Amino acid sequence: MATKRDQLIIDLTNRATAAALETAIATAIAGLGAGFVAESLERATVFVGGLPKDVLIVGVSKAPFFEWIGVSQGVVKVIALDGYATVALANTAVTTAINTQESAGQALRDWRVIPLLIGGTVQSVLVALFSDGSSPGQGGTDVVRPVRGVVTANQANLAAFAGVTGGSPIDGVTYVAGDRVLLVGQTTQSQNGPYVVGAVAGGIAPLTRPSDWSTGSTQKGGETFESSEGTTWANSTWKVTTAGAITVDTTNTALYPKVVKGTQTLSTGTANVTNLYILAGAQASLLDTTAAASVKGVLTAGQGTGSFALTGTGSDVLAYVITNW
Repeated sequence: MATKRDQLIIDLTNRATAAALETAIATAIAGLGAGFVAESLERATVFVGGLPKDVLIVGVSKAPFFEWIGVSQGVVKVIALDGYATVALANTAVTTAINTQESAGQALRDWRVIPLLIGGTVQSVLVALFSDGSSPGQGGTDVVRPVRGVVTANQANLAAFAGVTGGSPIDGVTYVAGDRVLLVGQTTQSQNGPYVVGAVAGGIAPLTRPSDWSTGSTQKGGETFESSEGTTWANSTWKVTTAGAITVDTTNTALYPKVVKGTQTLSTGTANVTNLYILAGAQASLLDTTAAASVKGVLTAGQGTGSFALTGTGSDVLAYVITNW
């Protein structure tokens, strides 16, 4: 049995369906033992008994990191490309398959279009490899999980999320079904973390946990999320600061952004910026953008309740950057 890295040679001869090939790949990987995941794809021709045979070579690896992180990686999907009435319908099938995996926190990492003998007829299929962004052998512990946006306000009813089409945008983002969203300000702190937006109807949609952060699963402190959109939180990175093991939807979970930044106009030389995410021990830098004046700031830690008391001159405008971690 392989211990760290191996490759599987999958026969492409006369599969019943595209799904049957997908099942064969998953079965072959599982047969290597626990912890193995796919890391690469390559189509090749080999000679068996003097005759050429089409095969798919799947590179696989195993590292303690994969088992420790406890998430699904290296998923191989096989998508049929033939049999559609139009090219647009084939494109929709591929897009839907990719969006499904991305909703689970996995990005398209590698792909091959190959001819596959299905029921005696040669058809084209897309063999796609998805992963959560970690490469085997990196040795790191941080997996940056993508989300479309961040919601800092408490969502009282997770079954009726209103930040969707027909509802009200949140931080400038209008979510659609399949989007991943990060909740960081829940009154019930065990509800913090990533969610997937469900079917939209009447301006609301249910939020459910994604497969890589499912209810009851065990996660670890230090996990990070990156938001791609938002008026305030576009391109922001958030980290789980709760120490130790986290049981999703049971353990109170705190998340803080890496950086908080903004500008503030003083009123008679002072101002207090409130409702901030400030981690204990955070550091800040200040700049008077109006004049070269002396300024001072005092941080008060809080998860959405932090504050930054500013002192300067008159009605000058101060720019600030708070670094949490």
